[in-house]
Amino acid sequence: MRIPHFLLLAILLVACQQALPTPTPTLTAVPPTTVAIVTATPTDQPPPIAMADNTATPSPTAVPTKTATATATATYTPLPTGTPSPTATSPALPAPAQTLAPDVWAGIGTPMPPNSAVISPENIAQIAQIGHWGKGRILTAAYTPDGSQLIALTAEGVYWYDAATAEQTAVQRYNRPLVNMALSPDGQLLALAYATSWDVPTYVEVRRTADNELVSALQVEFNPSYTKQWMRFTADGSTLLTTSWQLSQMTVWDIASATAKYAIPFRELNDLDYAPTNNILAVWEENIASFWAVDETGLTALGEFAIPEQYQWSEQFTLSPDGELLVLTMPDGIGQAIVLRRTNGEVLYELSVDKQQRLSKLPVLSGPGRGGISAISFSPDSQLLALATGKLGVTIWRTADGELTQSLQDVGNQVYFAPDGTTVATGRDSLAQWRVADASFVNVLNQHVGAIFALAFVPNQPHLAVGAGDGFVYIRHLRDGGLVTSLRASRSNTAFFSYPRVADLEFSADGQILVTAADDAVRVWNMTDYSFTTLSPRPRGDVGASEVAISSNGQFVVMSHYDERTYLWDLTQTSQHQEFTQGCHGGKNLILVPNQEFLLICHDTLFRPAIRLWSSNSIIWQELISEPLGASAIAVSPDGQLLAIGVIDDGESLELWRLAEGQYEFILATADLIINDYDSLHNLIFSPDGQLIIGLSGAKAFVWEVATGDLLHTWPVSGWGYDGPRSLAISPDGRWLAIGTSEGIVQ
Repeated sequence: MRIPHFLLLAILLVACQQALPTPTPTLTAVPPTTVAIVTATPTDQPPPIAMADNTATPSPTAVPTKTATATATATYTPLPTGTPSPTATSPALPAPAQTLAPDVWAGIGTPMPPNSAVISPENIAQIAQIGHWGKGRILTAAYTPDGSQLIALTAEGVYWYDAATAEQTAVQRYNRPLVNMALSPDGQLLALAYATSWDVPTYVEVRRTADNELVSALQVEFNPSYTKQWMRFTADGSTLLTTSWQLSQMTVWDIASATAKYAIPFRELNDLDYAPTNNILAVWEENIASFWAVDETGLTALGEFAIPEQYQWSEQFTLSPDGELLVLTMPDGIGQAIVLRRTNGEVLYELSVDKQQRLSKLPVLSGPGRGGISAISFSPDSQLLALATGKLGVTIWRTADGELTQSLQDVGNQVYFAPDGTTVATGRDSLAQWRVADASFVNVLNQHVGAIFALAFVPNQPHLAVGAGDGFVYIRHLRDGGLVTSLRASRSNTAFFSYPRVADLEFSADGQILVTAADDAVRVWNMTDYSFTTLSPRPRGDVGASEVAISSNGQFVVMSHYDERTYLWDLTQTSQHQEFTQGCHGGKNLILVPNQEFLLICHDTLFRPAIRLWSSNSIIWQELISEPLGASAIAVSPDGQLLAIGVIDDGESLELWRLAEGQYEFILATADLIINDYDSLHNLIFSPDGQLIIGLSGAKAFVWEVATGDLLHTWPVSGWGYDGPRSLAISPDGRWLAIGTSEGIVQ
């Protein structure tokens, strides 16, 4: 049995903590550090509106104060000052070609073009994108220095909002996916990092915030698509610091000339941070925290100390804006932050975000990473410290004495302080603003909903249901994407590895019933009044439902569970259910077959590459092992007669099987598709008339003709981000095709 890495680490941490003696100060001399310099190489508004049982805004609840005041003092050795000699600057780099992406698609609020013909083998090559709904999930954000604007970065662009009203004031979209940004201290410049492939030069573009004019393009030494990427402006905005974890070095750039002033190599870089107010760079490598002043020609050493042994497992490393405090967070679900004095390494206090948190009993044992600190933010005056956790709660502490001042529950795992310190913006894929004084809700940025996990057209209505990563189902009108209603399908957000997402959804044939699967609940909705019933057994939040299916007549619902249990309900008797002895595991691979003797087909993707057919008495009726590696997706034709299977081989192929009169008959297989080494078909659907099969991979869409098995058409699908396109749906009349991406966009 393979033990998950987080459990191994938790066990090891428990053992280490029990074995460690009470820390006592030690005074061991630390030799001076020498800096070596090398030459660098070149609208509608989503919740919190009350829907069904959804509360309007999360309410603040009391959480514990700091757990202990530590007295251990780390060793600190002042370093002799000195400035290394400068190196030759790199030649100026040409600015990369850049164009703003035109708004050629209909966004939310823009009327869609009239319906065209039904998608068919004859016209499939003419398919074209006509709609683009959503702004993308928010990757990071920043307030302007005066606090009037809140800037949100998504993979496709930069969105500007009036902080007081949450109204969008500007947007810049780009023709390459963005992964990070940094705002200069005076708010005049914005640095944008792009995701690229290994064989394409990586640029950070610096632009004027006033008019989006390109100031300079810096060819950096990292690949933001695959490695941690960090960049900060110095206090006067003339210099940009960038760091490559893959090369373990920091480069100091002159923005005006787009040249590298110098580069600093590191031995074993764990983390670093920069406080522009006092021009202090903090570097963590090989269990040593060292501090430097950044100037035109190099770094001047300010001091260093050894991180206390019990905190060397720390995960995050954050410097306060004034450079006087250093915060470390414990890893893998331990909701604890350690605050040290920068000037002498003294541990001032420890903060815990969980009143039952003890180092001898890790929360990972009762749920992976639930209490882990995911984000840290200081108020600009360094008087307050905000901690966000994987449980989507935010606590705010007074830095003078480590006392708790405020708590926000169920608001997100990211947090940003406004410049005046009176407001915080929190969220996971979107952002809402809250008043620090009383935890009251201010506003929320609209149309940022997180990854799209599920899509379904509403039968007999011109509507599309969108299952999002924020736990809501959004029903949108096909005319202009306007919000018809939103339904909260997920009730709690208590797990680090399990999001408040809508993992799957499906309608009955008449559109009167909607069934949703979230990580903490399976709900059956009456679409007339949006009331719902929660089906039991209720899964644990960290191993919740992965998918659901409903019979065409709306009587039966089946749920596949992440721990390999599958449940079948008769909705006329919701208090009773059947549990299948062997379950299904995977995404969108669970089907209730219409007009057949057996009830469902499922695909097990975790432990065995098997296609299973289940009879009404919960017994496997027939089983196919897909060779050699298994199946990636399955689909059943509208009449229940054909089964399509995406088969993983050296490439990917599509197999068709006949399902009739108890027969499971192989018909044909398509030619292999070479997608790429790490991709496969993860969605398959039939067109309503049964003539076409449409497949979706992480980067492309494919269309086959059922009669011949021929691949008729393929096209790239824009899905910038960590997983690309996720979900696929076709309208009952066969005229509309919808694709949802991991970046929160519906195409």
